[in-house]
Amino acid sequence: MANVIDSLAGSMNLTGKMEALSKKSLEEKQSDSVAQNETYKILTVLKAMLDEVTPLSEDGDIRVFEAERVLEYFKKTEDFEWIEKTQALTRRLKRVKVTSEQRRIDGEKKRIYTMNVKEFSDLCERFKI
Repeated sequence: MANVIDSLAGSMNLTGKMEALSKKSLEEKQSDSVAQNETYKILTVLKAMLDEVTPLSEDGDIRVFEAERVLEYFKKTEDFEWIEKTQALTRRLKRVKVTSEQRRIDGEKKRIYTMNVKEFSDLCERFKI
């Protein structure tokens, strides 16, 4: 319709404006979609957690965290306060390459989460976090 109006008026003014508005609307929708994405939310929480929770160990790019401490951290956030058990959190963390396993620490079996901070940074870059 904008093309018809422009052709009758002898200009390309309306078509250009419509294209610009359409592009702006698409960018806003994509931005909203990313912010609502659970993977985006997980990455955001993990990024903040890296500065606030002390890992059990660090070996190069690998960080090891006690699962219960990570769960407690996630439960304190608005987006993940509903998570009750580490199993539910583990399923979600797999999406961002955080692995779970059991290890014997100080004579006790404990569930831990392992993450490669270099891979994690790459993921954050992809999501523009």
